[in-house]
Amino acid sequence: MTARRTSEPSLPDTADASVPDSAGLPTDSILVGRIREAWGIAGAFRVEPFNDPQNSVLRATRRWWLVPDPDRSSPVRPGVAGPDQARQIRISRCRVHGDGLVAQSVSVSDRTAAEVLKGLQVYVSRADFPRASSGEYYWIDLIGCQVFGQQDVLLGTVSALDDHGAHPILIIVEGDRERMVPFVDQYILNVDLPSRRIQIDWHPDW
Repeated sequence: MTARRTSEPSLPDTADASVPDSAGLPTDSILVGRIREAWGIAGAFRVEPFNDPQNSVLRATRRWWLVPDPDRSSPVRPGVAGPDQARQIRISRCRVHGDGLVAQSVSVSDRTAAEVLKGLQVYVSRADFPRASSGEYYWIDLIGCQVFGQQDVLLGTVSALDDHGAHPILIIVEGDRERMVPFVDQYILNVDLPSRRIQIDWHPDW
């Protein structure tokens, strides 16, 4: 039995840097990581992805939007207009390094410029995500789906997912009640993203 993973597929290290710029943070932007620090002397920088580095969507997306972290007390850094505005950078290369990523941008040419980026949040447009393989789903697409169990009873809505190592766990909320369902073929019967509906083999009393 093969578990239906909700991770990103394997992606190439090198991306096309010729993607045109666009102004402002996209309406479908998703927070996917944070810049740690400069790496080397040629403008590269380390990135902390918010999921497995090997499967991170950052390895394939060409456009990143950088935004100051609102939870940090440090002032807004040069190059970013304000906490509600984003600076777009184009990525020419991104590869796995240790427990994170090392990226290079065509607009960051030296270590000094890379140091300015430290601590900034990294957003990408959902439209830039690579197409998922058959049986794979992005977690962000599952959140908000209604979940139906045996006898087609509505069990609630997916509020979050958690990765327990062996497989992801759907967190399903119905009022004050919370259910945790393994995202594996044994329980997941069908995922209909256009209808925002997930059918599972789960009794309402469980």
